[in-house]
Parts: sequence; structure tokens; C-alpha cells
Amino acid sequence: MRTNHKQRPTRYRDVNLNGTLSAISGPWDRTVCFSDIRKWMQCPGMYLMWKEGDAIYRRSLSQEIGDLVHQETAKPAQDRLQDTAEIAARLKNVRPEELQVVAQQVKALIAKAVRVSDKESIDAIATQHERLMVWYDSYTNTFWYAQADKMEILEDRDGKYLSVVDQKTGTYRKALDVSGAFFFGYVAKMTKALNFDGPIKTMVRYLKDFRGQILARPFERWEWIGRHLKQEQKDMLWSIQETVKRMDADWQSGEFRLSQGNHCRGCQFRHTCPVNKEQFAEELRRDAERQKERETRLSLVVIQGGISTPVAPMAPPMVATTGAIINASTNGDGSKTAAFA
Repeated sequence: MRTNHKQRPTRYRDVNLNGTLSAISGPWDRTVCFSDIRKWMQCPGMYLMWKEGDAIYRRSLSQEIGDLVHQETAKPAQDRLQDTAEIAARLKNVRPEELQVVAQQVKALIAKAVRVSDKESIDAIATQHERLMVWYDSYTNTFWYAQADKMEILEDRDGKYLSVVDQKTGTYRKALDVSGAFFFGYVAKMTKALNFDGPIKTMVRYLKDFRGQILARPFERWEWIGRHLKQEQKDMLWSIQETVKRMDADWQSGEFRLSQGNHCRGCQFRHTCPVNKEQFAEELRRDAERQKERETRLSLVVIQGGISTPVAPMAPPMVATTGAIINASTNGDGSKTAAFA
């Protein structure tokens, strides 16, 4: 689900002796979307900070690009962004020297997503983008919110069916992507989305390959949900429900475990997380130093025929495994010169 990140207060939470964070709000609203489930599985503490509205540091560039592609695909053709400068103005987490290149890439990605989406929608009986669906699951006593990128009623030689598409603009392909598409499809089935009560085809569509290149033909993983769930679908549903019950147990106890791992590097709450905020501050300091060095190098110029030309960035000194600079020598004025082998 798309979320407004404004008006989120900055909170510095204390970690409990058992390595958990305490909830500050009352009984939870018992609403669940698949993004909540994904966050809780990565780190219950991160999920708590997200759910209780803590301020995020910033959205990642991949999230910005994903949201932009989804928004433009959902618009009428005449309202979609076409100008590279307009796309660049919407990107907030790109270095100025890289902005033009990234904006061109995003423009190409939007064009690919639009072509694929429009082509399959030509013969659609009904189409809706980012439709919000809500289903009450009695087993977990929770309300499930689902918002697929696109749903439409299509027809093939076997009859009509509801297509539920979850589009991915990143490079990673995860097992949870399939679970997320099933979540969307199951909620669509139970709520009879678009007033349709027939078979459902869930699809995860990847626009890029593992190297980040736009695919000429998107890679798609699809599954059918019929009148009765297949055994593997029943197992997937049970797994989702049991996860939601464990989330509920955390709310009942009021304590959410902090889980450390690779996901911490991309966490939106690293700046306030009691486990990672000091490391995050150190990384910000190093980033600021590198940025200052970069600006200093770019500001140095040599005058060649009256034209100011930026000096190319200097390569760092080569360091041997012992930590000594290769072939270093001391000049008469006390400065050092390094000759590289």
C-alpha cells in the first residue's frame, strides 16, 4: 500500500533488556497488508516503528522509482510524464551529477511498463489500477488490506478470468513476491473484486534482470486461483495466517524483537533504531567527508588556453597488504610522493 510519509514524528526509543522495543500505542487496529507482513518477518521492531508512524530517514531510490513507475502506469496516456526534466524533479535521492542519467533510465522504465500494461489491457472488459480491497479474516480476527498494481477482467478461449498483477521495478526476485501476489489474489477472490466470481490469475511481473537492465520481454511468474484452493495454496494461506497470529501475539505482549542482519543497511529507521543509530551516524560522517573531498577535487581547475577544466579525481594511494605505501619517498620540503608499481 502507498503511504504518506509526511507528518511522522521522530522518536528515539530505548531497547529493553531482552532486546525488544515496547509499543507506545494502545491496542492495535488489527489491520494487515502484505507490506506489514514482509516488514515484520524482516524485523518486528522495524514493523513496530513503521506501524506506529515513526519518522523515516528517507525512501530509497528503488522505492522512489517503483512508486513513480506505478503512478505513471495508472494514469491516462495523455497525463503521463514524458519530459526527462520533470522526471528528474521527482527524484530526491540521486546525486546531482547522476540525476540526468537516472532520469533517462526511469523514463525508459516507465515507457516499458506502459507499453506492456496498455497492450494487455486493449481487450480488457474492465480495468482498475491500485484498487484497495479489504477482507475480514475470521481465523486471525484481522482485516486484510490489499492493493494490487492492476486488476482487470480478461477473456481467453477458456472463458473470463480476473488478472491480478504485482509489478516489480527492482532487480531482486524473492520467494515472498509470490506470496504477496497470492495475498492480493486471495483477497480479490474473497471480496469478489470488480464484481467477478470466477478464476483468478495472479502475476508477478519483473521489468528488470538481475543486473538492473530493462528486459525486452518482462519475466512473469503466474499462478491460478480457482474455486477451491490447491494444497500448496492452502499451505501458503495457513503460513500467512500463522504469521499474522504471531504479529498479534507481539501486540498482545507489547514487545517487538529487534532483528539484526543485512536488511539493517536499507532500513528506513536506522537513524533512530537503538541498535543501529550510532553506526548510522558514523556512516553519515564518512559520507559527508567523501562528499567534501569530491567537491574539493571538482573545484580544482587548471587553466588551459583560457578555459577552466576540472581536474580528474585523484586516485587513492596504492597500499600494500602490510599497510605501507608502495615506493613512497620524502621530498625536500617534507611532503611525500608515492610512486605506484
